[in-house]
Amino acid sequence: MKKILIAEDHRLSAELLSKYLGTSFKSNDITIASNGREVIELVDKCNPDLLLLDLNMPEMDGIRALRKIRSSNTKIKIVILSAMNDSWLIDEAKQYGADLYISKTFNFRNLVSVIDGLFSGVKNLPFAYS
Repeated sequence: MKKILIAEDHRLSAELLSKYLGTSFKSNDITIASNGREVIELVDKCNPDLLLLDLNMPEMDGIRALRKIRSSNTKIKIVILSAMNDSWLIDEAKQYGADLYISKTFNFRNLVSVIDGLFSGVKNLPFAYS
């Protein structure tokens, strides 16, 4: 069973994602953070296997949170899940250690498949999906 942390400031989006991933990965260990500072605390407290990280969040943006998390935790799988698809942001996320960058327009079924590939060690997964 995977421990999942969702960092998303829109509560409804976070709850929908939580329900879908909980069913797909047969996990009931899903935590939601609503801002960047909270996600930093919860990564240390919960030690999740997977972090789904929004970029546009209050108190600390996703890139700053990513940098802070990666400075002390290289094991956690980090997937950026964002509505912003600017190439410079995708490059920055990759540079600071995200494992994948997925557009919020990506459908849930494909999201689960890509995350499954990440955990299964599929080689040559593209970094960005839209």
